[in-house]
Amino acid sequence: MRVLGIEIISADPCWVVLDGDNHSGSLEIIEPSRQRLPTSEIDEVGNLLQLKQLVTNTFRNKNIEKIGLIRAGKQCSPLRCKVEFIIQYACKELGLPCLLVPPQTIHAVRERKVHQVTGSSLIEIYNGGSEIDPRYLEKAAYCAWSVLNAN
Repeated sequence: MRVLGIEIISADPCWVVLDGDNHSGSLEIIEPSRQRLPTSEIDEVGNLLQLKQLVTNTFRNKNIEKIGLIRAGKQCSPLRCKVEFIIQYACKELGLPCLLVPPQTIHAVRERKVHQVTGSSLIEIYNGGSEIDPRYLEKAAYCAWSVLNAN
């Protein structure tokens, strides 16, 4: 299964694909790995709609089957919440399942869950032992794994 893990940093979706199952597979870095919020429109709504189109195109072009999105916390900005909504809206429009993953789940997955399930680390299983580069994609990768593990 091709699962896209997304962490929103500021207002920019940062994403990575895990292709496989919760025990094996490969990690794919999508370019750009950090989709900047467009700024060409004069208002925020126009920029968010452009982002929706970029996100929709990426989901289609990369044959994504499921999305894992790290859920906004209580202290997040309104713009971050709007970007989360735009991603959910794009998923709904395409008929893709979108799971909101709590930040504390990502922490548990990173600290112990992957090793408990697989006996190894995420980078050993999906990235041939190489560190995830760029490093800001790590949480997105753990998010994708948590969605693979939810199957």
